[in-house]
Amino acid sequence: MKKIFTKDNASTALKGFCIGALMTFPGMSGGTLALIADIYDRLVAAVSGLRKNFKKNFLFLLLFGLCGAAGMLLFSKVLLYLAQTYPLPMRFLFVGLIIGGVPMLLRKMFPEKQKLATYKYVITGLLFLAGIGAVLLINMMPDGLVSFDTGFSLKTVWGVVVAAFFLAVAMILPGISFSHMLIVLGIYDRFYKALGVLPDVRHWGENSGDILFLFVIGVTMVIGVLALIKVLDKCMTQYPMFTFSAILGFVFASIRNVLQGDGSPIPPYGAGTVIISVVFLIAGATAVFFITRKSKAKQTEQDQ
Repeated sequence: MKKIFTKDNASTALKGFCIGALMTFPGMSGGTLALIADIYDRLVAAVSGLRKNFKKNFLFLLLFGLCGAAGMLLFSKVLLYLAQTYPLPMRFLFVGLIIGGVPMLLRKMFPEKQKLATYKYVITGLLFLAGIGAVLLINMMPDGLVSFDTGFSLKTVWGVVVAAFFLAVAMILPGISFSHMLIVLGIYDRFYKALGVLPDVRHWGENSGDILFLFVIGVTMVIGVLALIKVLDKCMTQYPMFTFSAILGFVFASIRNVLQGDGSPIPPYGAGTVIISVVFLIAGATAVFFITRKSKAKQTEQDQ
């Protein structure tokens, strides 16, 4: 019988816990954090290969998901309090975390030092810019593109299906905040109202519209994620340089979201706050840089 308490499982649990806790920070996406934690590739491969090695991949995803949920439940309020009380240092800290993960992404783009044809560098640059542009365009979309009343019927089901597909994209791609996508689609309040009804099983009959709304959202998102993950996994495996160049663009564009936070204005601050914020940025970038570098060294030793 295989050991349950292994270094690999402990690492997965810790990363899941941290991502779950930190993704509640306004403007931060789970995909970006998964990239920073160097677990994004494995998550994509696990979901994509779920049918091939169900037990191994399912247990990995279950451990990651449960620890992520625990992190979100235990630390979300603390993180939001820090974000509201110390907005500038916290935003700079998260920007530092993103910047610190860039060298790791570059290693994935160029795993081997070799001279490439000029056109490949041109395509890489264009995909990087396209990644930035895609996130910026989403952020520029007006809130409430889709409107729903308190009910739910066949007339609105196709709108919900389309909205759920975009939510699936937000779940997968780094740099796109799930909460922000809910706001853009105009279903933020509708979604969380329906979630609030879910625990009250005795009154599901009275709130059948909310239950059906969540059911359609959930089923469509699962189908969308599984379909998109297959494509993403293939692209990451066969065209890593091009795929990660676009992903790097998503990540860079997410810096704007983090600096904006929840959109609330930052109160006046002095030179001391600026100095502390810069220190936080450098500390975050340095920590992620050395952690990912150490992870890369361990992976190289295992391959040898």
